[in-house]
Amino acid sequence: DHPIESISYGFKSPDPFTRSNSIELLDNILESEHKQPILTMLEDEAMEKKLRLCQTYFQGLKKDSFIGWLQQLLDDDNRWTVACTIYQIGILKIQKLSPNIEKVLAGEDPLLIETALISLKSLMETSSYNKLLGAVAEKNHQAADIMRNRLNITIPELL
Repeated sequence: DHPIESISYGFKSPDPFTRSNSIELLDNILESEHKQPILTMLEDEAMEKKLRLCQTYFQGLKKDSFIGWLQQLLDDDNRWTVACTIYQIGILKIQKLSPNIEKVLAGEDPLLIETALISLKSLMETSSYNKLLGAVAEKNHQAADIMRNRLNITIPELL
């Protein structure tokens, strides 16, 4: 399994021990500069402390809107920041940012491609998503491999 899948599974679990293990795994894979803000958000801290940390850590972000923040995070240099942002957009079902996520599918980073495919599934209607999968698989062989081997997506054109 990919570490992000294990972490995601752990955060969804009602078991506190499983959640704790997911936080520890995330702690092990995050770059040091990103550990404090991300791990603080996941701990059982007071909301005021979390908000203060966000204001400090994300002070360079455009603060005109939540969508603006997400768009800026999608352009971050750190692939984990981008992957987490893509995933969160899917969770929150922010369809307005679907085109931004679709652009990721033309790239070469397997983590970002996989996360984009997962996120877009929750953002698009099934028929549109399937058309997108076919088009992406035709143009990007790495994305096609991820669909087949990591996400178990079967598209007739891929067989």
